[in-house]
Amino acid sequence: MRTLYNIMKRLISVLLIGSTLVLAGCGIITLNEEKDRNLVVAEVNGEKILKAAVLDEYKLYTAMYGEDRDYAKEIKKQILEQLVDRAVIMQKAKAAGFELNDEYRKKAEEELEDYLKEDAERRKEEDIEKAKPSPSPSASPAPTGTPGETADPTASPSPSPAPTETPAATAEPTGTPTGSPEPTGTPRVKTDEEYLEDARKAFEDWLKRVGLTKEEYLERIAEDLVVKAYFDELTKDLKVEDKEVKEYYDEQVEFQTKYPSYRAYSSVLIVKEPAMRRVKHILIKLPDEVTDKIADLRNGKKNDEADKLRAEKLKDIKTKADEVLAKVKAGDSFDILVDKHGEDPGMKDSRYKDGYTMYRDSSFVQEFLDASFKLKKDETSDLVASDYGYHIIKVYEAKEDEIEKYEDVKDEIHDALLESKKNKKSNELLDEWVKASNIKKYESRL
Repeated sequence: MRTLYNIMKRLISVLLIGSTLVLAGCGIITLNEEKDRNLVVAEVNGEKILKAAVLDEYKLYTAMYGEDRDYAKEIKKQILEQLVDRAVIMQKAKAAGFELNDEYRKKAEEELEDYLKEDAERRKEEDIEKAKPSPSPSASPAPTGTPGETADPTASPSPSPAPTETPAATAEPTGTPTGSPEPTGTPRVKTDEEYLEDARKAFEDWLKRVGLTKEEYLERIAEDLVVKAYFDELTKDLKVEDKEVKEYYDEQVEFQTKYPSYRAYSSVLIVKEPAMRRVKHILIKLPDEVTDKIADLRNGKKNDEADKLRAEKLKDIKTKADEVLAKVKAGDSFDILVDKHGEDPGMKDSRYKDGYTMYRDSSFVQEFLDASFKLKKDETSDLVASDYGYHIIKVYEAKEDEIEKYEDVKDEIHDALLESKKNKKSNELLDEWVKASNIKKYESRL
């Protein structure tokens, strides 16, 4: 399905069509540049698209995202396809009476001013936050290794969009103006006028970086507003029922509590703060050759054999584990018992002197996670068996999920679902228009 040119909330996403092009050689230009730019690379119902349009979009994209020579040809084809789509849309919009005029240009200027004011306010809030006294250090970052292994604090799961995310949600590109690096030290809280000037300067610097003038940028935004107005008219009869809103809310509560690492990819953030546990544990470890064998069996999809081997070998360390558990229940210092009996290298790492911080989808073995989240602060577990041995867990800090009330987010959910329906309908219409159009593409000229 083709991607329409969706307008971002702050309208800072310009019409970008991915491309990479390299016109460098050994200082010798073998083509007449002007003639090359005037090559016709597509025709849409008689309207010609020149290679210059492709090259200009390439220049803008590479200024924002960098270039990748390996995918140059393929990405130029994508540019052409979306330029064709754009031409079809604008032809249909014009026929329906939606044309670019000074009214849309004025709206584009207003949208830009709104963005700059929002950016200025963001800068101000950041400086106010930075000017506050620093809190005392708390828990260390959560390791991503399984208990019983040395944790790698730099590793992280590769996030992917939530399954119920609205399909046409658009991520802000990395080239969006966000200002210059903040100076070190405590920043001075400036006047509102100074922050607005900083925002304008950052925007101007961004324009230079991507090779656009302010007028060119505004013209793109104005054109996007024409497209948006046209599709709004075509999809004005679409509705979202209360039942759909409630179903989305319930689904997202379940999803965002179970997979908090991905909740930011949902259209509406419902879990404000996910449940968390900061724990230490005493690991009575199975021999390395046993854990390796169990891992090999599981990798070979032989879980029944792995379970049988684990149960058999856990018997060999059960007496020792019970002895340590008895000391825990007798009130001995848990930290001292960790140092004396624990066999998890991560617990001896200074980075985790305060314990492991974990969320429900952290990459610990499932038995360890499940047991940890059943405990409250200062509680300790019984023996918890895993493929690594026996764990005795103590919770040092516990937070439960902070979930938005349905009444507080139902309007936001309604708008997100409506936008999703509009995007789906718009893409379906575009597919129909393209099929009905007389389109010729000359990709060999790219």
